[in-house]
Amino acid sequence: LLRLVGMQPIGVHGGGWRIDELMKQMGQASPRYRGMRITDERTLTIIEMALGELNQELTSLINQHGGRAVGIDGQDGRFIHARRVTGPGGADLGFVGEPASIDVELVNLLLSREFVPVVMPIGVGADGTAYHINSDLLAGRLARALRAEKLILMTNVSGVYGRDGR
Repeated sequence: LLRLVGMQPIGVHGGGWRIDELMKQMGQASPRYRGMRITDERTLTIIEMALGELNQELTSLINQHGGRAVGIDGQDGRFIHARRVTGPGGADLGFVGEPASIDVELVNLLLSREFVPVVMPIGVGADGTAYHINSDLLAGRLARALRAEKLILMTNVSGVYGRDGR
C-alpha cells in the first residue's frame, strides 16, 4: 500500500522487551543507569541475538504479506557509523552508541530494487567495534540522512522526547 501511494518504506526496529526477556532466560543481569542499559560484551552478544531474531521475524512477516524485505544492520557494508556514548554524568554504558553518520548508499540500492530494508539498530565504530543504538534515535537520523518527507514511529514506550524534554 505504501508503495502504491509513492512511498518507499523502511523499517527500523528496537526490541528492548525481547532483550530483557532473553537476558532473563539466560540468567544474565540487565544493569541500568538512570534507565539506560549498561552493555558489556556479553550483553551486546545477547542484544544482537534478540535483535537478529526480531529482524528475521519482521522481514519474514513483510515477505509473507507481499512485500520484499531484506534485514540489515549497520555492520552490513558498515553503513551506520557509530560512536560510543556515555550516560548522564559521564557514566560508562559500555557498548552503547549513537549514529555518527549514515551512508545511505546501501539503503538506496535496496529501495531502488523495490526491497523494504528492515534495519536492526547496531552500528559500527571506526575501529570495527559494534554498538547498540536506540532505535528511535536511529530512525530519526536515518530519515534525516535520506531527506525523508515522513517519519512514522510506532513504539511501546511512553514517548519520544524532543530536546526540550517534552
